[in-house]
Amino acid sequence: MQAQLDQCCASNSGMAPQGTSGQKSAPAPEDVREQRLTIQPNPFTDHTTLNYYVSQAGKVSLQISTSDGKPMGTLREEQAEPGAYTYEWNTSKLSSGTYFCTYMLDGAVVVKRAVKVAQ
Repeated sequence: MQAQLDQCCASNSGMAPQGTSGQKSAPAPEDVREQRLTIQPNPFTDHTTLNYYVSQAGKVSLQISTSDGKPMGTLREEQAEPGAYTYEWNTSKLSSGTYFCTYMLDGAVVVKRAVKVAQ
């Protein structure tokens, strides 16, 4: 999986961002710092929100892959300051199924399962 993520990042083909991205809010409570990535709602239909916490300034990447580990693209990649962020992910063009959202901060990786259901 790491090799696929490295390949995806190196090609930088990515997915075009959809919806509002990169909204920053005040630092979140301690429990959010440990979670670092949440997907709400999950399961979802046509959109969901990725909430993530940057504990220290660094390179942030949000990537999506299929249930079998094939990279689909990068939703967001940037240098970020510490704080809580949100990314509105428009999933209207995706098929129903399971996807994996990968959040990376300077090499530290958190992977969460995201489930799209039919309306």
